[in-house]
Amino acid sequence: MWALENLSIQPLQNLGLKSQFETDEQFLKFAQYCTKRGLQSLESLLGKSAGKFCVGDEISIADLCLVPQIYNAVTRYDTPGLFMNKTQETEQNQHQTWRQMVAENYPTVSKVYDNLLKEELFIVTHPKNIKSKILQ
Repeated sequence: MWALENLSIQPLQNLGLKSQFETDEQFLKFAQYCTKRGLQSLESLLGKSAGKFCVGDEISIADLCLVPQIYNAVTRYDTPGLFMNKTQETEQNQHQTWRQMVAENYPTVSKVYDNLLKEELFIVTHPKNIKSKILQ
């Protein structure tokens, strides 16, 4: 499961791939397509293994990979679809809107992600918290 998250979704989080596309719009469409496909596969796998977390009720490496992938999917690529205008939305509102939308399309991913965000480990290491410490 962690391999799916990191091999199908993660490479898109590396902005170096962006240079392979002629326009930002081409890259965005490609990134959205691949991220959605990865989330669809992940939703299917989690349907068979998830409890509170990706694999049952204990945190695993799959959970460690999930939070940053979902965060980047929302903040960089507006996944699961073009459902908001980023110029009108704050980061907090993006996550709120995403949670509403993803619950319909990827309910198990959404449940696991929400559970993980309540865990101290993920609260202190969440990208938005790390970013705010770096910027200080």
